[in-house]
Amino acid sequence: MSVGPTIRAGVLLGLAWGVLWAARFIPGVQPRSLSPQSAQRLWLACQEAQRAGHYDKILPLLEPLRVSSPDNPIYLSMAAQTYQQLGRAREEAQTWERYIRVAPFPADACPALGQSYERLGQDDQALDAHERCLAMDPSNTDLMLYLAIAFEHRGKFAQAESLYTQIVERAPDYADAQLGLARIELRTSRLDTAQWRVEKVLHKSPENVDALLAMALIDEKLGRRERAIQRLQKAHALNPAYEDVSHVLFRLTRKQITAP
Repeated sequence: MSVGPTIRAGVLLGLAWGVLWAARFIPGVQPRSLSPQSAQRLWLACQEAQRAGHYDKILPLLEPLRVSSPDNPIYLSMAAQTYQQLGRAREEAQTWERYIRVAPFPADACPALGQSYERLGQDDQALDAHERCLAMDPSNTDLMLYLAIAFEHRGKFAQAESLYTQIVERAPDYADAQLGLARIELRTSRLDTAQWRVEKVLHKSPENVDALLAMALIDEKLGRRERAIQRLQKAHALNPAYEDVSHVLFRLTRKQITAP
């Protein structure tokens, strides 16, 4: 039986305060530097800083809490999320790794653990992390998707296709999985099936930028360059920062200009 987020939060908070309180009475354990009241004040200040987006203020507030309770999963989670916001991917990955070793619900570190390795450019570690994450929650289609994408990025297209197929069998309307299959079908010249999948996504979500990009690539393969450029221009207007769209659009328009 899966555990809901409310129950998970209650368990983690109970651990947080229980560890701090119980340690005061265990023989041989050094007294903690923080009372439960002080810990609660610091934790509330961390939460307020997070809500306000003041991520640079969180780590100094969190430090005494982590010194007092270094394996407390609720503090580790806050630290990892803060490192992510600050662009400190190495510390984020290290913190999530510690989290999964000590947390009662280790899968809550997913997919962030794998994504932190991706930001570091460590594709092998990212793939390993996504595999470990799926092993912790094998029926989770979101974790299946992240692993499929990791396989695809590593050029392991058979494994990626297998996972994408499993996802769409369970959730036929899962657009990202349908588009993943379409990319692999496009790569292996199964254009009819790829086009059918992408059209299905665009019918429901006509402004899906990934679908517009995929259809543009199909258009290009079929010799429909003008239509491909139109789709890419629409995708670029929707998301100007999408580098793949900009790259393909530049390549096709340059061909158009230089064509005799």
